[in-house]
Amino acid sequence: EDVFLLTFEPLVDKFAFLSALAAGDPRHLVLPIAIAPRSMGDFVPLRSQNYSDFRGQLGQSFQESGASSVLPYSAGFRDHQWDGAALQYSNFREYLVPSRPLEWVVDRLFAGSEVDFLKIDAQGLDYGVFASLGRHARRVRRVQMELHTHVRHAGEVPCKEVVQRMTMLHRFAVERGACASFDA
Repeated sequence: EDVFLLTFEPLVDKFAFLSALAAGDPRHLVLPIAIAPRSMGDFVPLRSQNYSDFRGQLGQSFQESGASSVLPYSAGFRDHQWDGAALQYSNFREYLVPSRPLEWVVDRLFAGSEVDFLKIDAQGLDYGVFASLGRHARRVRRVQMELHTHVRHAGEVPCKEVVQRMTMLHRFAVERGACASFDA
């Protein structure tokens, strides 16, 4: 079977962890770059969205870790519907990381091969990452994205608009899932 897993992780600590997991597997490559539209440039500011004091429901307290985005939160967004979230945003670390569009990746690493399945979780930039395939978008058979009806990040394309674009521009059909709000 011709299966290959390619993972992109620009944060050094997470890149090291994922690389260790992939070690010894010739069918899994982890690269220390972010995927972003060419218009964002060769280096993008990545915000590591870690809270020093997140309080969810009464009696719960924990630190969130692992999420990062090249997009800032949109004005007025309250993460996890928590009123204290905005006070934490200044604590987010920001790193300048190398970035490339998926078109570059397919050209250089896959010589224009077809992609059977593409999973994108880019914290608000999911459609932008897919669109960065450029002329190679037609080579993708299936794609899974994390989309939101309630826009979280500045520049994020809302779920319904992504579905419309994927249907009209790229001839995809929704197989599972729907645009539903969890914020209600």
